[in-house]
Amino acid sequence: EGLQSILYRCQIMTSTMVHFISQLQYYITFEVMECCWASLEKQVQEAEDLDQIIVAHNDFLRKIAAQCLLDDSDDSKEILVDLRALFNQILEFQQKLSVFFTDCLKDAALRQAFDTQLEKRTLKGEWGTSSKEVDAEEERRTQFIVTCIGYHERRFVVLQEAYEEMLKEFLKRLGQHREQRLQFLCFRLDFNEYYQQPVPSNTTVPKMP
Repeated sequence: EGLQSILYRCQIMTSTMVHFISQLQYYITFEVMECCWASLEKQVQEAEDLDQIIVAHNDFLRKIAAQCLLDDSDDSKEILVDLRALFNQILEFQQKLSVFFTDCLKDAALRQAFDTQLEKRTLKGEWGTSSKEVDAEEERRTQFIVTCIGYHERRFVVLQEAYEEMLKEFLKRLGQHREQRLQFLCFRLDFNEYYQQPVPSNTTVPKMP
């Protein structure tokens, strides 16, 4: 039961982060780069001299910088800081998930070794295992669920809470940006307004050991 709970939480977190990354990638690739490039091509074809081409190219760079949060405005700088913080949270989740899977694989290997030893003894006509060995294995499995699984779940809960709070702040600033395309990106990232819902007053975050 404990393992199912933590795997479900990890699946939700993974889906949330994948959605964020994929929407951001789509936005930069198609809504910014492709649209700006199409506009530049049209202006270049209609240009009558080199000066108009230079102006079109400068406008192309300006639009990309502004719509990708790379300009010098204070709004973009603040949002870019939030974006980097979100990326750091995603990388931290990946690292914690890797450690969690490693611990689970170690436990699975120990369980497999115990079951294999039992089968070998049974084939030889011996007792599969003693009550002392069974008790020790059950104690080890119980401790794994209580300590290891519980430890990892608390870490994921804390990380999930931090990620969602950062994402709410990011979306809030994104929706207030002067660039209309960035406002549309805010809608794409939170199309069902999930992150605008108030947090229940009885919500508690488990403390890290």
